[in-house]
Amino acid sequence: MSHFRQIFENSNDAIYVRQNDRFVLANPALERLSEYSKAELLSEDFNILEIVDDENLEYLKNRIEKRHNKKMISKQFDFCGKTKGGKLLNLEVSTSKIFWNGSPASLGIIRNITRYLQMQEEAFKAEKLESIGILAGGIAHDFNNILSVLLGNIQLIGVKTKKGENVDKYLARTEDTIFRATGLTQQLLTFSKGGEPVIEVSSLKDLINDIIPFTLTGSNIKSHITIEDDLLPVEMDTNQISQVITNIVINSKQAMPDGGTIFVDAVNVIIESDDVIDKLNPGRYVMVSIRDQGIGIPSKIIDKVFDPFFSTKSSGSGLGLATCYSIMQKHKGHITVQSVAGEGSTFTFYLPAGKHPIKVKQEYNLKKKFAGKVLLMDDEESVRDFMKATLNDLGFQVETVINGEEAIDLYEKSLNGQGRYVLVILDLTIPGGIGGKEVVKHLKRVNPDLKAIAYSGYADDPVISHPEQFGFQASISKPFKHEKLMEVLSTIL
Repeated sequence: MSHFRQIFENSNDAIYVRQNDRFVLANPALERLSEYSKAELLSEDFNILEIVDDENLEYLKNRIEKRHNKKMISKQFDFCGKTKGGKLLNLEVSTSKIFWNGSPASLGIIRNITRYLQMQEEAFKAEKLESIGILAGGIAHDFNNILSVLLGNIQLIGVKTKKGENVDKYLARTEDTIFRATGLTQQLLTFSKGGEPVIEVSSLKDLINDIIPFTLTGSNIKSHITIEDDLLPVEMDTNQISQVITNIVINSKQAMPDGGTIFVDAVNVIIESDDVIDKLNPGRYVMVSIRDQGIGIPSKIIDKVFDPFFSTKSSGSGLGLATCYSIMQKHKGHITVQSVAGEGSTFTFYLPAGKHPIKVKQEYNLKKKFAGKVLLMDDEESVRDFMKATLNDLGFQVETVINGEEAIDLYEKSLNGQGRYVLVILDLTIPGGIGGKEVVKHLKRVNPDLKAIAYSGYADDPVISHPEQFGFQASISKPFKHEKLMEVLSTIL
């Protein structure tokens, strides 16, 4: 006991014993840390919430309530503490159940991690500046390549046209390059502030069985897929999770140039408390592991594999795994990687299980011809021109405006005349004017049956992700394929 007393009295970390919601033992380090005397801490009137910052009060109250109700709580947690003098400290607490004088009690160790977090923040800022430099260089490199292909093909089309030669090959290549640029901007948005997922309850089992074989088509890689029989549906944006699975499989495929097998396992898991799997809230999840037999990832760089534009390969943008990490964050999930050099890598991701059943998708017939008047709002003349030509070709009569005021005025006049609009298509962003989100609110007030499509070059706009929440029937992000426009039109007309 004398050895414990020496450790207790001389420890730099604050040590305490709590029993029946009060301190029964407190070492000198806790006095120094809290600025309360031992007599104050051990007083029956002392409330532990006195040393908790206002913003963390609810969190600590919930912990205390859960403990009283004998619910599971994590043994280690962080919170912002407050000294008697009002100074704020970042504290890390580790607790254990013990018996004190024959009755249950809690032994706690409190460590002041304020300085550590400050140093971590400074290191993060320095690392972030370095990442921004790498990011800017990567973007410039990729877009310069894209622009070179576009310019080259356009120039070739001009030369070949003058000679009367067929230019279909160059037109197709130009279109492919444009969508390559679109893919790059979408990936940039996904791991930056935007790229918000359109969450629906969907089957991950179906997605895995579709994506894995397709991605491995034509390669010397086999797949071995094991999926739990009653795999839960998950809350996900199907397109974004497809991207996660595809990026991981491509990464694994490139790590096995001589062939091999990719092992995919999907199981239901329950996270009991938030310290079991980093960054996950307690609840039901589906865990997917993708393991390869490749060359593995060296331990010195494994912490960088999710950094943007970090790549060990001579080709590729280095955005694939960074995009995966960002997508998982936006889905309130998590992704990890484990690797042994020369033996392979395992990527594991977690997605929240769905709280509702899978929705049955609305069926529609894809139309190729339409009729009626359409009101189109866009501030870019070149966009208005090609959109009008495209819609005219589909059978619509199109009237165009450049801002929200004109759109509202023209639409209200149409209600009093003969030719009512069957559809309005609104650009969400009009510099210096009223955008589509505000316009549709006004038009809905004068005509609750309005049919409207939102479209924008900002694919991360919440309206694009959830158009119904803002008064639109559908949305489409620029640039888009002709087939996508026809699909959207067919669903609402």
